[in-house]
Amino acid sequence: MAASRNDKVSVACPHCGHVLAVPPTAISTVCKKCSGHFKVQDVLNPKPSKTVQAVERRSFDCFNCGTALDAPISAESTMCKRCSTHIDLRDYNINSAVSKNFRTKGAFVVDSKGYVFNTEAHVGEAVIKGRFLGKLNAERTLTIYSTAEIKGTITAGCLVIPAQNRYFSDKPLAVGSAEISGELTADLIAEKTVTLKSSAVMFGNTEARNIIVEPGAVVVGEMRIGVVPPTEFTSTLLAASTPQALQDEKKLLAAPAEPKSSPRTRPAAEKSKAVAAQSEIFPAEKETAPPTKKTTRRAPAKTKPKSVAGSDV
Repeated sequence: MAASRNDKVSVACPHCGHVLAVPPTAISTVCKKCSGHFKVQDVLNPKPSKTVQAVERRSFDCFNCGTALDAPISAESTMCKRCSTHIDLRDYNINSAVSKNFRTKGAFVVDSKGYVFNTEAHVGEAVIKGRFLGKLNAERTLTIYSTAEIKGTITAGCLVIPAQNRYFSDKPLAVGSAEISGELTADLIAEKTVTLKSSAVMFGNTEARNIIVEPGAVVVGEMRIGVVPPTEFTSTLLAASTPQALQDEKKLLAAPAEPKSSPRTRPAAEKSKAVAAQSEIFPAEKETAPPTKKTTRRAPAKTKPKSVAGSDV
């Protein structure tokens, strides 16, 4: 049966919440309480709300002032809110010979046919499969494959050697942390944790705050775990990785420092020894008195007294 004209439905005002009785076929009405106009059909048959997907963003720091920033992942560049420095967010994939500097918060990939030389690269994360000649600083991760040929200095937040890959370095590697699944032949200095997977092979001295060695990993070298003063072990690895140099450095650091004596508190015996040694090296010349001239004084000539007339002398 069709609904009669007297049939009404209850509708709540979207503005104040007052319930009104309106016909089900009504298009719009006015609230008797707040006098607000609204559409009845939108209240009776609400449309499904559109869900807005949140834009995925990434966080990073400014190159100059270090201010924490964020931007959408699709963004290619941005500007620091504090110092107005331009920040590159693009990814670079090198598959040919390139000689230029790179500064980006994105990825820096050198393919097996790529060759980057005479460069200074400051990147977010790096993957090296080809040749690199210069200075490389990866803020997050640095992944090195067997085909990589690196000459220069490298620093990274996390060093990654994938499984079935190997890397050799004659210089100590200073990193934040490391995850070794392949073979690494180098002295490693990590501020945080070094993880050696079951397939890892490590040749060299290691210093780290924490070291995780999974069953099956091979380690050949000296390992220092915990917080170590930088002047004791780190400086030795950075200066030279030979065992003799390491022992000499430890002996010098273990020896107590001699107190420096100030000139005011110098003992009298040391002063006399120093004076005697100085007199032997530089003998003092004898002072000779200047020659004196002999002067003779003549006595005044005697004069006869004059005779006065009328007197006998």
